[in-house]
Amino acid sequence: MSDDRLQRELPCVNCAYDLRGLATDGPCPECGKPIAATWNRDLLRFADIAQLRRLVRSMELLSTSAKVPFLTMAAEFVLWPALLQVMNPGFVNRWGGVTMAAPLLIAFAIGAALYLAGIHRFPYDDTSELHEQGKSHRDHRARVIGYAAPFLVIAGLAGCLWILNQNAATALQQAKAFILMANVCFLLLMYHVLTTCRIMYHLAQRGHTGSHKKTRDMLRTSEFVCRKSGPILAAVALMAAVIMVVFMYAAPSSIYVLKWAYIHAIVTIGAIILTPLTVSGFALSLKPMVRHEYQKARLLSLLSPQHRGTLIESLPLSPP
Repeated sequence: MSDDRLQRELPCVNCAYDLRGLATDGPCPECGKPIAATWNRDLLRFADIAQLRRLVRSMELLSTSAKVPFLTMAAEFVLWPALLQVMNPGFVNRWGGVTMAAPLLIAFAIGAALYLAGIHRFPYDDTSELHEQGKSHRDHRARVIGYAAPFLVIAGLAGCLWILNQNAATALQQAKAFILMANVCFLLLMYHVLTTCRIMYHLAQRGHTGSHKKTRDMLRTSEFVCRKSGPILAAVALMAAVIMVVFMYAAPSSIYVLKWAYIHAIVTIGAIILTPLTVSGFALSLKPMVRHEYQKARLLSLLSPQHRGTLIESLPLSPP
């Protein structure tokens, strides 16, 4: 048992028991959680309150960005048959497609705007106090690609849908160009998702998950993504390169190549749609923990700046 003891009031991260006077390497007498989990200086609650508020807003925006279009699609799927029964047949024949597509387009535009706003607030820059001490996550490329993510989704989907709308007589060179465009869009989105999930993993390690099962599951999944991000991206890039080589050297009249192009377009559509949804899903799972740490940071912010600074400085160094 260490002789190093907490000299000031500090509530347990799990049960709020006052740990003042207890050894830093022992357990909480109330819940048994290691005291080191509370006095770790890397916890988000000890980060800059303004930066932490920005992170909370980013998680809220990213998690909401996927809900808007999917809730709109679900509402249309449920309500559209009933609306057809009450609408004038002439109006349906002339304006039915526009009436159905307009809410979806608006919903996807709102979702894209929310996603961009969330990416704008996400801490990619290593100058933020939110990042783990001694580790750099500076990656402006991921932020720039994040800004372009909605447009990459549109471009990739447009290329795939163009291929699916063509017949066997279509010039193969055009199909190659659109498949290449869809692959480039997908690889850029993959890079953006893997980088964002890696940062989310490091942030999740700096908070208390508590009873939030989704956050713990996200931590395990993002740990795998974090450790395997390089091989995952390399495998996807190799697969895309092989497909493109087959297309480039195939005979222009080969019907089988066009069929493979159709199959590849369908798979790419699913992959492109899933990439931004992955970020939104991780943000939804991380949001409870971030909010918990933000509430703890707000409690600390109620102290005077001198008291709060003295409290943080009095904490022992973070455990390795």
